Amino acid sequence: MRPVLALLLIAICTDFGAGDACADTFVYTDEQGEQQTVEARLFASGQDAHALLKADGRMEVVPQAVVEKREPADGPAPLTPEQMAEVLKERFDADRLRTHTDDKHVIALLTAGPLDRRGETRAKGFLQKVGRFMDNVDTVFTRFARDMRFPLHDQEFPLVTIVFESDDDFNKFTEENTGGDGLSAKHIAGFYSPLTNWLAIRLEECRTFRVPLHEAIHQQMYNRVFQRLAPIPTWFDEGIATGFENNGEKVDIHPAKINGMYAWLSKNIPSDDVKWADIVNNDDSFQGDILAAESYIEAWSLHWMLVTQHEEAYAKYVQQLAARTPLEEQPAEQRTAQFAEIFGKSVEEIAREFPRVLEVGMKRQKVKPPQDTPDGLSLTNSHLAEVKIFAELDGGSGQMQMSGQIKNESPIRPMTYHIAVVTSSGTYTDWVIDSLEVNGTSPLPAKIAAKVLPGTLGGPASRFVVRIRSALPGSETAQQWDRSPPLPEGFDESEEE
Repeated sequence: MRPVLALLLIAICTDFGAGDACADTFVYTDEQGEQQTVEARLFASGQDAHALLKADGRMEVVPQAVVEKREPADGPAPLTPEQMAEVLKERFDADRLRTHTDDKHVIALLTAGPLDRRGETRAKGFLQKVGRFMDNVDTVFTRFARDMRFPLHDQEFPLVTIVFESDDDFNKFTEENTGGDGLSAKHIAGFYSPLTNWLAIRLEECRTFRVPLHEAIHQQMYNRVFQRLAPIPTWFDEGIATGFENNGEKVDIHPAKINGMYAWLSKNIPSDDVKWADIVNNDDSFQGDILAAESYIEAWSLHWMLVTQHEEAYAKYVQQLAARTPLEEQPAEQRTAQFAEIFGKSVEEIAREFPRVLEVGMKRQKVKPPQDTPDGLSLTNSHLAEVKIFAELDGGSGQMQMSGQIKNESPIRPMTYHIAVVTSSGTYTDWVIDSLEVNGTSPLPAKIAAKVLPGTLGGPASRFVVRIRSALPGSETAQQWDRSPPLPEGFDESEEE
């Protein structure tokens, strides 16, 4: 769809609980030349586009020029959680989708394949666990929002969370929803879409719930505080979400407390490519794979500083953001000027105060430094596995010898794994572990990293990385691994030629 340039905007029916009289039937021609008929509320409109809000909470943004007809209609009333679950079954493969609903949430699990009876029981328990977690997020967020005097309102639609067991399914869904803009799908662990109003997450990320919590805060903000499609600075979005991040199901931290991980990262940022003034001025650094990680650290730092040192102005700033209208554009110079006007200082002045304030806060809160991993030992969590690898130099050959252990961290089924350890010289060794039970462990017997990746010289090395793949037991992929282990994950098979 062509860019929407909306300068003069009228927000229509954005009050939650607005009556059915706000619904219309829209007939328009899509980009493929097909005529579409949609029953929706006119959420917002401007010079170039209409934002149409449907009964399931999803939104379509269409150019005004392609709308051929608009007629008054009844409804659509927001769907119930049970009705929303049926929408998901129509959108995805119903045979692979499992759902759980409560009065506020719809939790869905898209499996990678059929489940046996034990797998069905585990899947049901997992969905209930995610539902309890989201209820806890709602409670903790509400408490913080009220303390900070956010302009809270009730959500209108059930909050949808979709968990993807398969990375391929997640990557495909991500690309469909982002259009390839921003971070590449393989670098995204989960996301909330203001257009669908859905939260999508990899099953792997439900091991610690840190990423689901981060994305759930976005979903809370855009259903209870901000208007979707309004011009909210990305630094604020990511700052408040990182402020809630924790490790584990218990949500025991909030933006007014120091998040130890981000605090230590902020003290040891490897570059100075992203400054606070940059992220306040525009969102560019959040959009690419290279600077995004540093931008998130800076966003946490700036947001924490405002919450703890400028509480009154912070509350006023959130209220100003909440009043912004959907599709509205905000020039960069206006963003910077409004920030300085509300906080009474330029962002550069606040940035200069941050190191001292953080140091005092870390001492007061007794924030412990991250624990160092012993030399030669690595711990890797990915692809539904936890892998411990111990490496030591082989005295005779000068090559590295690897050994370790793998644990299946899938909450629902046995898994088959391919584990490879790749050294800095291009040598590697690998293991295939077939049908490892849920929570089961298996040793990785000692091996010399003697295989050589195509295009590398091999030889002695002092560093290594762990690469993990997972597959369903008995699948074509698992059988292929058993016959002939592949190159390590992340390396193109074509390099062998």
